[in-house]
This record gives sequence, C-alpha cells and structure tokens, in this order.
Amino acid sequence: MALDLKSAGGGEDDVLGAGGFGEVTKMRWVPGGSIDVAVKRILQRKPSRKALEELRREAEAMHAMRHPNVIQLYGASLTPPHVCLVLEFAPHGSLMDLLEQEGAPSGRTKWRERLILASDIVKGLTYLHYRGMLHLDIKSGNVLLFDGKSRHVAKLSDFGLAYIKNETSAGSTVATRTGAGTINWKAPELFRKTGKATKRSDIYSCSCVMFELASGTIPWDGEGPGEIAGMVSVGERPDKPEGCIDAFWDLIEAGWRATPEDRISLADSL
Repeated sequence: MALDLKSAGGGEDDVLGAGGFGEVTKMRWVPGGSIDVAVKRILQRKPSRKALEELRREAEAMHAMRHPNVIQLYGASLTPPHVCLVLEFAPHGSLMDLLEQEGAPSGRTKWRERLILASDIVKGLTYLHYRGMLHLDIKSGNVLLFDGKSRHVAKLSDFGLAYIKNETSAGSTVATRTGAGTINWKAPELFRKTGKATKRSDIYSCSCVMFELASGTIPWDGEGPGEIAGMVSVGERPDKPEGCIDAFWDLIEAGWRATPEDRISLADSL
C-alpha cells in the first residue's frame, strides 16, 4: 500500500531508536487525520521473499488486533527498499525507559502502579494468545506506555515478528540499557536445538518482565549470552528483589518454571 507520511519534526530527534528491525522514526500519518505515528523501517539488509511473505501475513493479523493493551498497526509497506510498519506512537516510550528512570518500586503507590502495568501486560498477552498469535519477544523494551485516565497504560508491541527479525539482525544479543536483545528473557526450552516456541514460552518471558517491574533491572543484567544460556538451562533464576511483595514473587516463580507445562496460566495470573 502507498503510505502518506510526513516528518513529525524534521530533525534527528524524530529518530526514536534502532534495533533488530532497523530504525524507528516518529512521523505524521496523514490518512489517520494527521496523527503522530512510529514508523518501523527494515534497514539492515534486503529481506528475502519468504520473509516478506511472512511479514505480510503477520501484518494482516496485527492490523486486525483491537485491544487496549495491544499496540495498533495502522498500515504497512512491503515493497523493498521501503519496507516498514506504521504503528501507534507511544508518547511515554517503553517500560524499559521508565524502569531505567525509576528503578525498583518503593512505597504503596509505586507498587500499585507496577501491579497495574503487570495486569495490562498479562491482559494484552492473553488477547494475543486468544487470537492465536504468539508474541515471541516479550521484554520491557517491547512494552510501550500511553496516556490513560490517571495513569500509564501498557501496550504490547513487536509481537509475532520473529521470522523477519531473525533475517534482518545479526542474531540475539545481550540486553543493555541502550538496547535489548532477547536472550535475557528467553525460555529454557528455546536454548535447545529442538526447542519449539509455545504460549508457555511467552509466559516465561512475561515473568521476566514481572521481575523487571519488581527489581527495576533486566534479568541477568551484565551477564554474557553464554552464561545466561547456561544458568537458565540448569534451572537458575534471578534472586528475589529486596522489598518484592511475596504474592507477586510467587507469580513470577510460577511463570518461569523450567518445564513449560508446569508454568502458571495467564488466566490464573490475573
């Protein structure tokens, strides 16, 4: 489809970030009534025909998604070299940005805010799974924050696009405060050559995000990919953060159990 887009500001500040896909830029979406949008361009290399077909299918599925905790896809261009997705613009950035600023929660008010965000994330993931879609890359950097009536509202982004991500990036990288990969949130079964991603793999990653909400840090912060893979594969998990609510920690532990079938269901976690 042809995309009628204009620069939102016209400077370097319009670039919101870069990652496995390429560059994300803030622009104006004219067909939507001249609203701010985030344009995710695939820049790193020309995607294959198979990857483009996969992206087309996923984009069609994403466009049909309508949920208050799932980011909206407005449109897409799948004609190289202009391959991009046009998404809702998140005025408050990502959950990772927020946690970098605030750190661990302290006090009843902050804990209440974190628990509400956790509920938003679980509701969004429950909807994706209900619609038959796996997220495949749940992490704080893929949880975006929007204005609510009296609080931030969390929405899941970058769901269901693992194939095109793998083609356009050099591979999984360690998460840092300036850029996040997937290894820190990766379920143990996916470190095996025969491992297959399932809804339970998403639940494991979701528990890792819950850990971030409780600790203010990413799981396995500062560890290398080999160390992370080794520790996760033998059943090690990050320690309980100081001050974490016991009931919340119980949910985290229930979600990142080693055996996928033993992990808590999303319905039970709400």
